[in-house]
Amino acid sequence: MGSFNKLTALIDVFTTKDKCWPYVQYYIGDKDKHQRSGFGENHWSGAISLECYIGRFVQNTMHGMGEYKWQHQGPNDIFASYEGYFYANTMHGYGTMSYADGRVFSGLYYNNMRWGPGIESHINLQENVGLWRGSQLIRLAWRPQAPSITLDLTSAANGKDFVESYRTMLLPKPSTVDEINSAVDLLKDSGCDPLLASKIWHKLYPKNCTNVKSAACNIQLFERNYYTEGCYSLEELHEWNDEITDAEPNLEIHYAWNNSKTILHIMKHCYRHENQRSTYNINIAGILSGQRFLFKSPGIHELNCRTLLMASYLGYLSKVAQLIMESNVHPDVADCQGNSTIMYATAGEQVEIILFLVEVGADINCYNDSCCTPLGLALMKLLCVQNDIPISTIVQSLLPPTSTQQSCTDKIENVSEWNIVRETPALSPGRPFTRSPSKVKAPNTKKLKSSISLKDAPKRKQELLFEKEINSDTNSFESFSDSERLYTSINSEFIMKIDDLFQQTTANNILFYLFEVHDMVKEVIENDEDHKKATEKNPKKALSKEYKVKTKLSKELFPQIVEDSSSITSADKAKKETLDRIKLTILQLCDNGADPCLVNCPQPSLVMAILASCPEIISELVSRGADINMNYSNFRNYTALDLAISLPFTFVNLETIRTILKAGGKANHLLQSMEYPEYDNNGPTLLHVVLSKTTESDTEEEIRGHIIALLLEHDCDPTIQFKGRSPMDIALSKSLDIFDIFVKSPKTNLNTVINNSNQNVLVKLFVANFCNTLSLTDRLQILTNLMQRGANPLLECYNGSEKYQNLFVFANKIMENFESQPKQHDTKPKKADKPKKEDKLASKSLGKLTSDEVEDYKQALQLVKEYARYLHITWIQIKLVKELSDIVQRYKHRHWSMIIKEHKNWKQMKLWVTTRRCLEIWNVLRSSQKFVNGKNILKNLLCIVEFYNVTPFGKSLTKITAELKDSVEKQVKGILREQELSKAMSDSTLSYVAFELKEDADQCFKVCFECAMPFQVERIECSCCKLVLFCCENCVKVNEECINYHPCIAILKK
Repeated sequence: MGSFNKLTALIDVFTTKDKCWPYVQYYIGDKDKHQRSGFGENHWSGAISLECYIGRFVQNTMHGMGEYKWQHQGPNDIFASYEGYFYANTMHGYGTMSYADGRVFSGLYYNNMRWGPGIESHINLQENVGLWRGSQLIRLAWRPQAPSITLDLTSAANGKDFVESYRTMLLPKPSTVDEINSAVDLLKDSGCDPLLASKIWHKLYPKNCTNVKSAACNIQLFERNYYTEGCYSLEELHEWNDEITDAEPNLEIHYAWNNSKTILHIMKHCYRHENQRSTYNINIAGILSGQRFLFKSPGIHELNCRTLLMASYLGYLSKVAQLIMESNVHPDVADCQGNSTIMYATAGEQVEIILFLVEVGADINCYNDSCCTPLGLALMKLLCVQNDIPISTIVQSLLPPTSTQQSCTDKIENVSEWNIVRETPALSPGRPFTRSPSKVKAPNTKKLKSSISLKDAPKRKQELLFEKEINSDTNSFESFSDSERLYTSINSEFIMKIDDLFQQTTANNILFYLFEVHDMVKEVIENDEDHKKATEKNPKKALSKEYKVKTKLSKELFPQIVEDSSSITSADKAKKETLDRIKLTILQLCDNGADPCLVNCPQPSLVMAILASCPEIISELVSRGADINMNYSNFRNYTALDLAISLPFTFVNLETIRTILKAGGKANHLLQSMEYPEYDNNGPTLLHVVLSKTTESDTEEEIRGHIIALLLEHDCDPTIQFKGRSPMDIALSKSLDIFDIFVKSPKTNLNTVINNSNQNVLVKLFVANFCNTLSLTDRLQILTNLMQRGANPLLECYNGSEKYQNLFVFANKIMENFESQPKQHDTKPKKADKPKKEDKLASKSLGKLTSDEVEDYKQALQLVKEYARYLHITWIQIKLVKELSDIVQRYKHRHWSMIIKEHKNWKQMKLWVTTRRCLEIWNVLRSSQKFVNGKNILKNLLCIVEFYNVTPFGKSLTKITAELKDSVEKQVKGILREQELSKAMSDSTLSYVAFELKEDADQCFKVCFECAMPFQVERIECSCCKLVLFCCENCVKVNEECINYHPCIAILKK
């Protein structure tokens, strides 16, 4: 060891070489194989400090109970000492640290840092009390003396039971610290002799390895010598299993103090070292339960922590920055209810404070003791402000009258809190819920066990001192320090602002549960029963509204969104400003990393955003990871879209539904109901629900139509039946305007079965008992729309179990029944005897029509025949275009004037297809994968058809001259240019060609060209084009009298 004198010190000033002053140490005590092991004392002396340790040693390390003192040479002659537990040369466990300035800290350590409950005492009789993380408090034993601004859910009568279902549960498990040597077992398993293994096992570990994080360290040796009396550790219980209590009936399971990771780790650390706490008399229950009156007046550090919480709510950014950056206050410090600085900033809608706190390291996803995150708190406020719920009754509105969720305490009898008292205050008198008392369950009066010792339980007399502690921090204002003055002013302003806030009232004086969701399956069933009763009484009044042409949605249809500024009151302006601030706060939280998936209490994040009807917030939550298609078990297993559909018809809710569908919400699922388990696999669709709702105004009916259009656009099947009826069938009976939305949807199959009678739409329109409920004008308009959108009357159809080759076979049978019945007059006949039940059902399916109604029936059928003939013509034209396009494709290297020679059926093409018609068919057929597409092919095809059209009809084609060729190509270029300049052709205009692309489309056109009836025996072919057939001479004559039906007629007449 070198010597120290003034000369050496002067030399050090003028030299740059670093000096190394080694320590001189000596040990007095027990040893084990030349290693310090057992009780002893070790002294270190050096040029800078003198240190001494007296206590337990293990493998040359301070391990166990001991006392460490050190004194540093310097201007202040710093002296400090620690008396407590060590673990492998680190302060670990309960201990007491004394400082040179008179401070004394007693509490729990972890790896040389304060980690858990502790009390820091000062010489001025002040104490900093709470949970510590290093030199900073992270949880106080205090909360502001004002109503909770962070929405304490446990303050309600049933709030404690409700919140417990979201708490993390911890299962105590014994830690093995017996004389078990894993090294010996490893040698035995490897084939070593047991006697030899007991002698050489220590060679597996390095002699001087004391790093407990290393795999080469003998951890069992340290554990065995530290936990001499054994210990229990806590493990998180993620999923409950009855086998846990069956194995150990007396095992007590504890709720976590808080769901945050830091507090969970601290609780586990405290539980593991509970045997050491009795020596240091640390009142954990008083610290965690917020019983600050049990301790001395708060110190400067605790006052700064309190000030930071309240300043974060009030928005004093400079004060918050000063406290964190200069006063060593942790940015995640929380009150005794777990509400951190971000919680207070969120409650005050302080966006700048939130941004700063996140930048300095605050946890954006922290929990409070009510299992709420800052994002969850902001969403709760948004929902309540949107529904005009005053802040004094927010908690009661967020919780059900009785907890509808099954708490874990219903399953586990031995569940309890550990070293914390969560008192449930009596419910303040207020307005009752607007629910029937018969539907409210009895509250859970089950008492939970508590493992708090008697010495930690507060006395009742001491509770009377709680009110006095408010002003007992200091004696006079003159004696205040700067921190105390700041705390006093901030505290006064905070309390006044909270009091004013809780005195505010709203126009809504009714207290109701915000998360009440109706059973939509039940509503559909009730509506179906009501409709059946109304139809049986008067079938002609089944349709609710007259048919009218719908217009597109414009801004004029949004009276609820576009408001006159003069009609907005000051209260509405204040509400709008509050909502804007809360939304901005939510967006700021999401931008800073708030996870919406962690929001579960009181309800998931998306549920609260949907019930608050905020589309922009829903989009933000989904973009941050919220599952838009999650099934919520608390809400009848509904999805986000189901919840939005269950809300009343408003334009804001319409935008909410549109946002959910745009975000990927699935609309093609069936609803379930606990009350109707028989419909679990065949429940109603969302279209059934929308159609079953009652509307009270034209605006709501307009919104209903747009919701149906959105659902159809996003693949909600309109043909799925519930109780024998599909949404299309319901819409046809409910409102023709709504039915028109189904017809105009390009994803609606108009040729499928829509009810349990196996009827499609066309068949139902021609059933007698439904046909007479429509006026002729409405019926013709519906049939026109159906035919234009793809309904095919030539397909096979059913009515009950009877099968028909097409619609006209079914309609002709109905007409035969009409003709066989005696004619009825419009005058009312005399009352006859009541028919029997069997005769009544038979006549009901047949229907009874007057002579005028029969004529209307024939007129509607004639309209469908005309459209069927038009489909027949289209089918012929498509066959001709396909044939010619294949020839053009085969000889695409030739000029169109040369390709004509390869086309044999030029007369048929000339008779049936025009140039513009050919272009229309091309635009439809090019969507087919089997159809060859190409600009050059299209040009040649149109030129050939145009040449046929300008050539006079004869036995042979006109010779193609240069002038004629240029004229044809010029005409085709003009047609193509018109198509490019015009708007894209609507799919609805060409939807009648869609079914022609199917392979079995030819089968349905094997019918008479005039009457559309299937052939029996006789078939008459057109002698000119040989493309159409007639069933009899009468049909040929009728067809000849019609104009623009058969292009061959004019030629045959010549």
